[in-house]
Amino acid sequence: MSGRLVFICSPLRATAEKTMEQHIAEARYFAEIVRSEGDIPVVPHLWLQGPLDDTDERQRSLGMAMGRAALLKCDAVAVFGGRVSSGMAEEIKLAKSVFLPIEERHDVQAPATWTASHTPVTVIRGEPS
Repeated sequence: MSGRLVFICSPLRATAEKTMEQHIAEARYFAEIVRSEGDIPVVPHLWLQGPLDDTDERQRSLGMAMGRAALLKCDAVAVFGGRVSSGMAEEIKLAKSVFLPIEERHDVQAPATWTASHTPVTVIRGEPS
């Protein structure tokens, strides 16, 4: 795989509409879309939500700092999720400050049947299913 490193910017914290688990499942889906397009998804909130507790502000701050460090190694940022959370806004601001291309992909929504354990995927016309 020789594609771009693409930072996946999507919500993590639970909201009135979605649980953290639903946001994690969506992040996996968004990563599959980027992967199916030949790029390499970088999704810190998937690999940091295990060792770090997002509900603990110190650990959340550490995770956000680690995510920003990863973002700076990427070639582009893909913004998913339909809304921009405060954490996402920080990531977008950082990406703009270093002139990284930002791809707004709010029109992409994970299917309701998609779950955090949903793998592997079948790719048809660049869209995981």
